Amino acid sequence: SVRSVVYFQNNLYACDGNIYVKNADAVRGWSKVDALSGHIIKLAADATNLYAMSVTTDNANKTTKQLHTTTDGKTWKLVTLASGEEISTIFDTGSAQSTCTAYVQIKNGETVSYKQLNGSSTHTPSKTPKSSIVSGDYYAIKEGTKDKPQWVIKGAGDTTLTSGKGTIHSIALSSDKSTLYVATNAGVKSYNVADKTEKTLPGPNAPSMVKSSYNYFAVFAYGDAIYAAPALEGNVGSGVNGLFGYYESRGNWNVE
Repeated sequence: SVRSVVYFQNNLYACDGNIYVKNADAVRGWSKVDALSGHIIKLAADATNLYAMSVTTDNANKTTKQLHTTTDGKTWKLVTLASGEEISTIFDTGSAQSTCTAYVQIKNGETVSYKQLNGSSTHTPSKTPKSSIVSGDYYAIKEGTKDKPQWVIKGAGDTTLTSGKGTIHSIALSSDKSTLYVATNAGVKSYNVADKTEKTLPGPNAPSMVKSSYNYFAVFAYGDAIYAAPALEGNVGSGVNGLFGYYESRGNWNVE
């Protein structure tokens, strides 16, 4: 299943264990990137670097997580972390602009912290992220009690957009910043940013394609396109439901 879709240097990249790329403005047309070993489970990007998180398992069944970076999508380097630091996940602010920032969430024992990614190194961010699920000014966090937790999406000034909509895996702000798309364990939700109301997804076949019975790992918006990744078998471009795409020019959802 696809776990990430990100924008980097006029291309979109997606991962499902492998990495795939296509021109950001193209309708479909994904191709495999043969550059990294290991199972790629997450991607992130900023204005100058693309980042990939990989997992490998040796003969002794020991799992190793590593973080890689590239400036051209072809030649990769390892990102250096301090001794004792373990990668939890990587993410970015979800913007296709030069202001996009990438982060790594780190565990050191029981302590969780964030570092900003800067090529093959990291540094302490000037502003600590409030969540690893973020897009623009919006972020998703789990609030409430241990017995009754609920997911909440907040925006600028920590104002609440919505809450209690199942488990949230990913959010994506539309290019015109009018709509926030939310990937959950019960489908993809869509919200008007202005009045905080839920609305239907675009496309007449959205109910039959982007089913509420599916668990969605990722959602991404770029230009007039929306991408949604359900937890189904298959990969990008395989003809199986690894990634769904909606293009305004096409008017319908379809398998990527």
